[in-house]
Amino acid sequence: MLILFSFLLASSFECFAQQLEVRDFNYKPDKIVKGSSVLLSFSIYNGGKDLPANAFKMECTINGNLVSLDDDTNSLLKNEKQRYSKQPGKFHWEVQNEKELVVEIILTPKVGYLGKTAFKRIIPVE
Repeated sequence: MLILFSFLLASSFECFAQQLEVRDFNYKPDKIVKGSSVLLSFSIYNGGKDLPANAFKMECTINGNLVSLDDDTNSLLKNEKQRYSKQPGKFHWEVQNEKELVVEIILTPKVGYLGKTAFKRIIPVE
């Protein structure tokens, strides 16, 4: 009985964990073909309380390959967004023979009241 109570208590805290959201996801070029240099951009939105610097880690992968990492994040105030992309002239992925690009963005908490966020998009290659 004590084990069940502990599990339920832990689960209830997980339900109330603050969540970050991935928003404004897009990619260029609009039409991806073999040889395309793909550039991703997206925002991380904080709808909860203010977060201090280094409260989470952001990892972005394409087809399981790490293409972007932020392990030293800035503070993120309530109702604000942090934009992620690359510098002009840079890109995240060069398409070879893939039929699709599976983009995953994982936000891993470094503070106890923040929940993990997972975002996934499948981009077709024409």
